[in-house]
Amino acid sequence: LSPEDDYNNTYAASVIGSLRQAEGRHSEAIPSFRRALKGVQKIYEADLVEIAQVRISLASSLLASEEPAAINEAESLIESAFETLERNREPENETTLGLAYLERGRLHIARDDRKAARADTEEALKRLDAPEYSQKRRQAVALMRKLAVR
Repeated sequence: LSPEDDYNNTYAASVIGSLRQAEGRHSEAIPSFRRALKGVQKIYEADLVEIAQVRISLASSLLASEEPAAINEAESLIESAFETLERNREPENETTLGLAYLERGRLHIARDDRKAARADTEEALKRLDAPEYSQKRRQAVALMRKLAVR
């Protein structure tokens, strides 16, 4: 890829981050998602849903690290994603909103707020019904089971 090709470099960084994340290699996904976030912010120059999507992905890997500073950063990214999604309320963005709820549910668990985690995970489940998001839906179901056990 050419260093000047912002779109393809951003896309490649996002794909690599997603692959690493799917493999559970979150520490390797984080730098890729950081590059992707920087790229989409440069390409779109406005706070669009595409930027929220990358923020959610980066937040997911940061939360998986379980490091306090990473959790704080994830919280900021998730809240920014919610702000973007609230300004861009369209039916086609509901799945992205579901992803944001799922990650915020995980954030609440990290913060030991089970009630808020349950509420956000329930909201995620309402929105994660598209077949391409079946893995995220399974994660939300597993999270609800975990919340019910304790």
